[in-house]
Amino acid sequence: MLTGNASSKTVSDRAAALAATMSPAVVNMVQTTEAAPARQAVLLQVKFAEVDRAAVQQLGVNLFSTGATNTMGATSTQQFGSATANVGAIPANVKGGGSAAGINVASGGIGRTLPDTPASFGLADLLNVFLFRADLNLGATIKALQQKNLLQVLAEPNVLAMNGVEASFLAGGEFPFPVLQGGSVANAVTIQFKEFGVRLNFLPQILPDGVIRLKVAPEVSALDFANGLNVSGFFIPALSSRKASTQVELRDGQSFAIAGLIDNRLTESASKIPVLGDVPILGNFFKSRAQNKTNTELLVMVTPRLVQPTPPAQLPAQPEFPKPFLDRPQFDGKSGAAPSQGGTR
Repeated sequence: MLTGNASSKTVSDRAAALAATMSPAVVNMVQTTEAAPARQAVLLQVKFAEVDRAAVQQLGVNLFSTGATNTMGATSTQQFGSATANVGAIPANVKGGGSAAGINVASGGIGRTLPDTPASFGLADLLNVFLFRADLNLGATIKALQQKNLLQVLAEPNVLAMNGVEASFLAGGEFPFPVLQGGSVANAVTIQFKEFGVRLNFLPQILPDGVIRLKVAPEVSALDFANGLNVSGFFIPALSSRKASTQVELRDGQSFAIAGLIDNRLTESASKIPVLGDVPILGNFFKSRAQNKTNTELLVMVTPRLVQPTPPAQLPAQPEFPKPFLDRPQFDGKSGAAPSQGGTR
């Protein structure tokens, strides 16, 4: 029989193994003085830093004629909105250019002999710049757009978990996701909710030597409406996510960072009219181009700390409010009852 005290269970097991070399049966009665690791808690301090940059450049020109040189026509690469031709009577308030029923109309009639039937173009999208010479019956719509966006997200969640128990954190929301059913209720649609936002899953394990072994899985996701799809009349946005999963060993207060989650994307589409687009200088009027640049960087920093519960006699500091929600009741000291407008004592 092996008795006594040991600093840890590891030391007790080694002593029992040593005694086993002298006797085939050993009863280990050694008591350990270390605190039970299962009662310890780990506070995980996490910082999510994300920078998302986007730049958009678009350039295009559409030309149209309502009767210049007795010719009616238009040029377009079809990359952006173009003019739609129609010949016939239009309201008097839009002759020579104007708006009818929410559609912009440019009209003219050089060489037209029928009254109130000018050649006209309906413009559902004037792009950025609209030019029209009624005396020349010649117009142009120009698409010239440059846009820059910057998004910065910083989240600092603190998650508390017991030793050996998995914990999770989510700062975001849920969006409805339609699901088609099969079987006897084929083509029926039910709604499920998908989570998105800043998520953290971690599993702490305190080793006998005080080292904290962490299994960490951070994730940052957002709704992507540009790559969504329509199913049975429902528009479903896509999810753009950046996630990582790793396992590290740290001591109390040490930190590690997960970096390198960089996403650079460049999308460029160009269109031109054959032959006309190759003419020097003037060929730029028969070309259109759209360019989209996206740069995303994500940094995750994790710091584990061993914490102990606060003794009953010590209360943690409470948050201070700049203004009380309810005013304290006033007592005159003569009667034991408080005024009816106030609270209770």
